[in-house]
Amino acid sequence: AGLGNKFLAHIREVDALVHVLRAFDDDEIVREGSVNPDSDEQVVSTELILADIQSLQNQAERLQRQAKGGDKDAYKKLSIADRAMTALNKGVWVLEMMTDITEDEQLLLKDFHFLTSKPLIRVYNVLENELNVADKDYYAKGVVLCAKVEAELAEFSQEERKQYLSDLGIHATGLDKVIKRAYEALNLHTFFTAGKKEVRAWTIEVGTKAPQAAGVIHSDFERGFIAAETTSYKDLISAGSLAAAKAAGLVRSEGKNYTMHDGDVVEFRFSV
Repeated sequence: AGLGNKFLAHIREVDALVHVLRAFDDDEIVREGSVNPDSDEQVVSTELILADIQSLQNQAERLQRQAKGGDKDAYKKLSIADRAMTALNKGVWVLEMMTDITEDEQLLLKDFHFLTSKPLIRVYNVLENELNVADKDYYAKGVVLCAKVEAELAEFSQEERKQYLSDLGIHATGLDKVIKRAYEALNLHTFFTAGKKEVRAWTIEVGTKAPQAAGVIHSDFERGFIAAETTSYKDLISAGSLAAAKAAGLVRSEGKNYTMHDGDVVEFRFSV
């Protein structure tokens, strides 16, 4: 039936794609043909490639006119567009080109908003009794979950959820696994700020320096950055409190060149 132009327009604005694939048999849920998640994925992948080809053809016509008029940027974009079209016509996602081109070329590609330039997270929806079946070849390809179990978990308290997961022999909800995989795909991680009343989690790109991480909270923090009083999440939990962590020498003062780590607990010192 096709994905639809309106739907495709919406997902062009996202940073990553999550494709939920049916990987279970159930006579009560009708589908055409046999259950084959790889085939289903290929159908959608082909539609995304075709949509990108159509979009690129439309944009190339405009760029050609601009290049003929002496627009140097348009000429550069046409060059990388030709390479993208070659890849797409071979059934290759634009994402696979990214490791073979320069950073400047990657920036040019972003202007095209290719659907196939986005990281893809595969989510395999299985039956409850298959959550721990390790011989399924798709387990290595993506996240495996049972949508029915996820719906039930959403209704439970935290303690009930822990017990249910333990009974199933799994350690994390499917949602948690999808979030973790999304962070990895988008090159993101988390640091924390902890006060007496609340703990906040903040998302930053891997490789972010301390002043820029402070700026995520407030621009004044980055502008007047002095230092980052830092400990790890694991050390804080082990110590029992921030005061105990400081007493044990587990809190260190980091400067402007410090690269943030996943799970850092930070108090920023600044002056403006």
